[in-house]
Amino acid sequence: FRERLPSDAAEAEFLAQVSRLAQSVGLTVKEFRPGTVSQRGDYSELEIGLSCEGSYESVCRFLKGLPDLPRLSSLTGIDVQASPEKKT
Repeated sequence: FRERLPSDAAEAEFLAQVSRLAQSVGLTVKEFRPGTVSQRGDYSELEIGLSCEGSYESVCRFLKGLPDLPRLSSLTGIDVQASPEKKT
C-alpha cells in the first residue's frame, strides 16, 4: 500500500500512467487539470480532472483499469456525455 503513495505529487508521472492506461483501452485524454494538493497526515492527496473521449466500452475498460495503476487513485465523480450523431 505504501509503495502506491509517492512522497510528492509527481503529476507528470501520474499523467504518464493515466495516458498509458487510456491509450491501451482506446480512450483519448483531451485535458488534464491538476487541482489542489491536500496534506493528509504523512501523505498528500492531489485532485486531478480529466477530459477524455472514446467509446462506451473504452470508458468502462479505463474505469476498470484505474485500481491497477501503480499509484493509488480513486474516482470521486464522473460525467459522461454522448457525442452528437453524425449525419451521413
